[in-house]
Amino acid sequence: MYKMVAFDMDGTIGNTYPAFFRSIQLAMKDCFGKECTIEEISLYLGINDLGIVKSLAGDKWEKVFDDYVKYYDTITDPSPKLFRGMKECVLELKSKGIKLALITGKHPVTCNITLKKFGLEGAFDIIKTGAEDRNIKNVSMSSSVAEVGLNKSECCYIGDDLTDIYESEKAGIVCYSAAWSKNSEEIEELERVNPGRVFYKPQEFIDFILSKLN
Repeated sequence: MYKMVAFDMDGTIGNTYPAFFRSIQLAMKDCFGKECTIEEISLYLGINDLGIVKSLAGDKWEKVFDDYVKYYDTITDPSPKLFRGMKECVLELKSKGIKLALITGKHPVTCNITLKKFGLEGAFDIIKTGAEDRNIKNVSMSSSVAEVGLNKSECCYIGDDLTDIYESEKAGIVCYSAAWSKNSEEIEELERVNPGRVFYKPQEFIDFILSKLN
């Protein structure tokens, strides 16, 4: 029986990547006169937004980060999109008394902006954001379990990326994979690395968790 479920944000709760990439591109263009590519930004995925901006903008990072946050907060095309049914699923788990954690690589500022846009402020009992120099999800998972006084066997994580699986393994926590935003090639890889733990719709995952309560 799971007493806490921890969620990834990007690609699991919502599709925030298009807004994230575009906001960084616009901020970089404002400062340097040209946009960076999605490929250049993607090289640094795993660290938080601030770390990515520092890696791209060098000593101009403060201006670029401020502009990036402004763009991310106001951008409408593309805007961060909550996956259909996800809000209801999260709130359903909460109504059953399950502790909810959000463990994301985002910076605290953009994490809060995203939760506000999704109408999920106050939904999570614990929120852990990323570091600017490395992926710390395994540390965040372990500390979240300790904070609520549970055993690791009573907690699980749901994320969309292969790194989520590896970080969960480091923390000794079961990871389930969210495939609802993935293409066929990515799904095949998730199934290979995390067999029997891949879900294709948010409600399927929630129904699975709730079945463990009975």
